Amino acid sequence: MRSTDDLKRLHRTYEARFKGWLPTVSGRLSFSVFGYADHPSKVVSANVADGKTRIIICYQKRNLSDSLFGEYFARAFFGLSGKFWFALLARADDCATAEDSPLEGHLFLFHERQLWRKEAEVLVRPAQRDLRAFESMTGSMSLSSYFGSHFTDLASSLASLSSFNARFQTQRDGETLIDIPALSGFSSNSPAFPDDEPQRGHIIHAVTSQLFYFLRDVGHVHQHHNPSTDTVVNLHLFDGKDDLTWRCETLRALYRKVLEYKRRKDVAVYGASLGVLAYAEAFERACNERLNEQITDGSYKVQPIIFKELLEKSITASQWTLNQQTQEGIRQSDTYRNTLISVLTVLLALVGLLQISGPHNNLAKPSETLIWLGNTLLCNPLTSAVFVALIVSLVLHGIGVIDISRWTPVRWMVRFFQAFGKSNAGYSLIVVAAIIGCLTVGYVTSVDLGKVGASVLDIAVRIFNRLF
Repeated sequence: MRSTDDLKRLHRTYEARFKGWLPTVSGRLSFSVFGYADHPSKVVSANVADGKTRIIICYQKRNLSDSLFGEYFARAFFGLSGKFWFALLARADDCATAEDSPLEGHLFLFHERQLWRKEAEVLVRPAQRDLRAFESMTGSMSLSSYFGSHFTDLASSLASLSSFNARFQTQRDGETLIDIPALSGFSSNSPAFPDDEPQRGHIIHAVTSQLFYFLRDVGHVHQHHNPSTDTVVNLHLFDGKDDLTWRCETLRALYRKVLEYKRRKDVAVYGASLGVLAYAEAFERACNERLNEQITDGSYKVQPIIFKELLEKSITASQWTLNQQTQEGIRQSDTYRNTLISVLTVLLALVGLLQISGPHNNLAKPSETLIWLGNTLLCNPLTSAVFVALIVSLVLHGIGVIDISRWTPVRWMVRFFQAFGKSNAGYSLIVVAAIIGCLTVGYVTSVDLGKVGASVLDIAVRIFNRLF
């Protein structure tokens, strides 16, 4: 345990370092697209380069509230707000010979609306306009000379106003290092952090993670997956020495998400699974390249090791099977619907013919069966439609056009009866069939169901006694 004096000295000079990875399949991030994003809201950005230097200024409003009542009710009744404003100020070398140069800069967080609107935003927006104005300038002045001093002044001003800020460095392969300055140097707008560990470190980690998610969203285009998919890529504490653990944790989280998606039977989720698998393979390659630069024999492999080719084949096969099942289900549904509509149309046409056949003496007298059928359809339209649907289902199933065993109600009934065992399920099905048969007989004929009902009840009692 640390002493009180040690904790105080640590907090006065507190510096935290974190590492994470910005997803990229190509293995090389393009800094020219930073700021052109709209998740979770539209990013206001100025991204300008002159062939030697690139400077980026962007900001975004993000709602981090998880209240069940929504932002309005949380603010009105509990005085809570989940709206925050995030800003990025960064620069990088942009010449063709500096492909591996990182993007370096600052991340800022603001939690007070009035402070952002009246003090911070009025600094950011003019700076963005000045930066964009460089594109229309002619002359020999470089972007670094034009905006260099403004960059430093803006970073200092935003840091003095922000609730939380950090320095970051993002490599072309997505590896990102975030440094938290001493909290004692933060502005008066910063929240009060607890003095006791581990609560202090946990809160700093949580807030820094939000800066990382902002950086990821402004620099990453969600092309092959849902924007919420890559939330699995988290930020990890970095002590400056152990460059292995955070990589293994990140890779394991990516593969865990792939396997989780693989178990779901959904075409879109299978696509997301393949997308995350591509991210995992790209991250693994980038890690091995960087780690092998540090190890002379070049034999190191970041863990865990997965049979990626076989896993991809399995996901693709599952996706193909699900597509086939979906198409077959659509075909059967269309066949059943069209057949049912056709039968009902014929029956309704029959009723219409019966309606006009009575007043005309020259027309032949309809069959008594057809008259009974027409009267039944007119007197009991809903019941008749259900009965016709049942008959059509059984006929189409019998001739192999559809498979009612795939229907959810039928599958549920089968699972329910299977719980009783084969013999008991058979007895139960017999009882259900007898009841349905009696109701059908009573519906289509004039048979007195009194005696029939008594017989069925007697049979049911005997079966119940035998079973229990």
